Amino acid sequence: ELAGELIGCGALHVLWSDLGEVRTVAVHPKVRGKGVGHAIVERLLEVAADLHLERIFVLTFEQEFFARHGFREIEGTPVTAEVY
Repeated sequence: ELAGELIGCGALHVLWSDLGEVRTVAVHPKVRGKGVGHAIVERLLEVAADLHLERIFVLTFEQEFFARHGFREIEGTPVTAEVY
């Protein structure tokens, strides 16, 4: 939030006691490139650590963005399609 206006959001979906997914990271166009998205992801990762989640994944086309936060591409899928 900036001056009372929502400028970004993100969500952490806890699937199991050790597994979570970073979801729905979005940033208002007027503040893109100013670190808002990175701040959101960092906060979500802090929450995941507080919850003792050992594995975090993200389904994304923005691989480079998330790689800066330690995410890497994996083979296969972390959960079965039935979970969704």
